[in-house]
Amino acid sequence: MTTGTLAALPGHSLTCLDVELMRSTAPDGAALAAALAQLSSLQQLRLYNLNGHRAVAGSCVLGLAQLKQLTSLTFHGNWSDCQQPLQQLLAQPLPLRQLNIHCWTANVQPVLTLDMTALVSMREMTCWQELPEGSVLPPQLTQLQLDCLAGSASGLAAVLLLQQLQRLTAVVSCEEPQPLARLARLPALQHLVVRCSPDADPAATAAAWPLLPQLAELEIGSTLDCFSPEQMEALLAGLSGATSLTKLQLAASE
Repeated sequence: MTTGTLAALPGHSLTCLDVELMRSTAPDGAALAAALAQLSSLQQLRLYNLNGHRAVAGSCVLGLAQLKQLTSLTFHGNWSDCQQPLQQLLAQPLPLRQLNIHCWTANVQPVLTLDMTALVSMREMTCWQELPEGSVLPPQLTQLQLDCLAGSASGLAAVLLLQQLQRLTAVVSCEEPQPLARLARLPALQHLVVRCSPDADPAATAAAWPLLPQLAELEIGSTLDCFSPEQMEALLAGLSGATSLTKLQLAASE
């Protein structure tokens, strides 16, 4: 889809839109922002740049600040210089209830803090990347999915502030059980899904599994060719104590 096509859409009535940018020539970010800003009735937007070899200017997201009815946003793909525009957008009091972001770029950029406290309507969020240090999530979130939750990262600290969080799905790369066990402190958490990062040793966090009464689903995989007897012993001990577990995916060999 081109910016010209976007500009021709019935912005006064259109409520749901999927935009897939697949042209060999990347559209201008300012023109794309202006075209998006005209879609005044839009409630749901999924914005993808599917050309992995050509980035689109991330400044196009600034046009979304004009959409006063937008409640659901998906922002995926290869975007150039997207961090600062995304930071500016998410710091505004948007009516968003659902947010799904997965952005990447070949450009080397400073990692900017995301402060989303102004998103007072936000209830569901998916973030397919590690949260920048010092980021603040909307405190009223009830569902959250994170692609990376490391024990030393600020993402864990941000999650532990979510007193209304009911469902959490996280790819975990902790190297010890204590950080993961801290999730048991979340007062409203009912359903926890832990996916062990294939680059981490799942046996390192196995001692935390019995300490998490909310742990309902667990996915264990590893880039290791096989687990040592000690690792298997730790895994099995952790699994035997995870009494709330209802779903298990285990890819392991001795």
